[in-house]
Amino acid sequence: MNERARIAKLNRWVPILNIAALIALFATLGMIFFYAPIERSMGNVQRLFYFHVGSAWVGSIAFFVALVGSAAYLRTQRFIWDTIALCSV
Repeated sequence: MNERARIAKLNRWVPILNIAALIALFATLGMIFFYAPIERSMGNVQRLFYFHVGSAWVGSIAFFVALVGSAAYLRTQRFIWDTIALCSV
């Protein structure tokens, strides 16, 4: 099986992972607003940090993975690196 066929085979997981990510997103939002305690001095404003700081970290890591994947693709011309770079952004 060549590299393109293996990547095409992995594409069937995309809808499943999208649904899992959506469920995780709603679970996270539910825990932030209904489970996390209210901070004494900042109140509900502090709860925004739970979501936004994590999103900032994941975004930064994703762009770093795209950088590494793109550089590796330019060096090796293997489609797996191009797919990794594309999926991380």
